[in-house]
Amino acid sequence: MKKTQHRQRQPSIESTAEQLKLVRKAGLDEMNTATALCPHGKVAGMDVFSWVNPDVDALNAMIASMPYKVIWAATTVQARALWEMNALALKSIETLVIYDSGQVHTEQWFSAFDNVLCVNGADHALMILDKVREQNRVFVWSLPKNNWGEIKTMLTNHLQTWK
Repeated sequence: MKKTQHRQRQPSIESTAEQLKLVRKAGLDEMNTATALCPHGKVAGMDVFSWVNPDVDALNAMIASMPYKVIWAATTVQARALWEMNALALKSIETLVIYDSGQVHTEQWFSAFDNVLCVNGADHALMILDKVREQNRVFVWSLPKNNWGEIKTMLTNHLQTWK
């Protein structure tokens, strides 16, 4: 009995390289879309935005361009970075909710904000924001670089309860 050899066809190097390029491009496109400024529209009389790991220069420009006072939910690192870049930008921020630290900071940058609330976790921040939200304001939630998906979903779901 004769054995028949079956040779599997190996994908060519060019097609594999092309597939890798397409996958990488799709991944980059998804990341750029996910991390871009995301408008949620007018919610409870406020212009609402979320932004994954915003560049501090772009965040500064965005806040400066807003026609209303800003309610900003941010991480400690993001708030400090904005203060270090442009302390004058803080004049537009009416309320800052730091959602990754339940303790009050004593550093100089922290005291530059007029109204600061510190909580541990996005869920607690959303409860606080229910109390401080106000019409004719801009609400910006800047999400962390990591673990932003779950927080953004929580925020999007919570915004549906605001009337």
